[in-house]
Amino acid sequence: MKVLHLASNLGINSTAKYLATLLPYLPSRQLVIALGPTEPFGDILRDSKIEVERIRFRSLLDLKAYESLIARVNAFQPDLVHVWGNTAAIRANVMRLPYRSASTRIVIGDLTTTKGMNQFLINRIMKLAIAIRDSEPTGFLFDSPALSKANLGLPEDSQIILNAGGFDEVSQQRNAIWAFDMLRYSEPRVQLVILGDGPQRETLEEFARSIGKGDDRVHFLGIRSDVRSVLAISSAVLLTHRSGGRSFALESVASAVPVIAARNDDLGRFGFGKGIQLIESTDRPAIARALGTAISSHRDLRSQTEQTPDNPQKIALELQKFYESLCI
Repeated sequence: MKVLHLASNLGINSTAKYLATLLPYLPSRQLVIALGPTEPFGDILRDSKIEVERIRFRSLLDLKAYESLIARVNAFQPDLVHVWGNTAAIRANVMRLPYRSASTRIVIGDLTTTKGMNQFLINRIMKLAIAIRDSEPTGFLFDSPALSKANLGLPEDSQIILNAGGFDEVSQQRNAIWAFDMLRYSEPRVQLVILGDGPQRETLEEFARSIGKGDDRVHFLGIRSDVRSVLAISSAVLLTHRSGGRSFALESVASAVPVIAARNDDLGRFGFGKGIQLIESTDRPAIARALGTAISSHRDLRSQTEQTPDNPQKIALELQKFYESLCI
């Protein structure tokens, strides 16, 4: 059995980590094609003797890149193609050109809602797919590098609420600052740490200073490559995305950090178990209350997770059986 994994990228995200963790245990012959950066997880896959290639698309209409993709798929002749993420789903539409027979099956996963032509193309490939299979939380690939709260400029007795996003209309970080403002008076040790960058960052920094009135417990740390290390010392994660947010939610659940998230279509269709609570984005008091409860329950959640370590071989076996069931 031959499986082709078409991944949006193999950079620092939960999908790429999932692939790097499980694919070395799958008995199928595999090829991974990445449409974006391949580091760091592409190198890990190559070290496990899994073939990894990158096909770079310069635009949606990059005909030369599409030709390369079709040629590579034709040469590999997969029994099943697993498409991971929005970018891969959009490009995967071309795969039906050389493969119109029922012998090649498409599975799709890790999608988020978008707009316009991109959503049209995603909907089209979803209609052609025979199954949906998303990645799962994977907390077992790496030990996080040690990081202290002092490294972030915070007191060691701090309780960190972690937020991340693109500082835009989708990420809605203003709601995170509002919710934190309701919590700060009853929780004197709580600190809000916001990761990421984007067009509204300067405006939001000014908003945080204004609403804080001298209380400087909102911290903007920019883009960081050690997100897992920051998660390891966090007490709760707050997601305020109008859409998306799934990858960060998965990383948080895998790190045994409780997640309070604004309800959106992308998060609502996944079952995260008791590690995540979805609340209407407009109900800021409810978000603040849930954060307070999550902080107090954080120690119990982490203890439970540490008692039941992940087993990549077992999850890989389940994935292999899933693939085989589709190719019967």
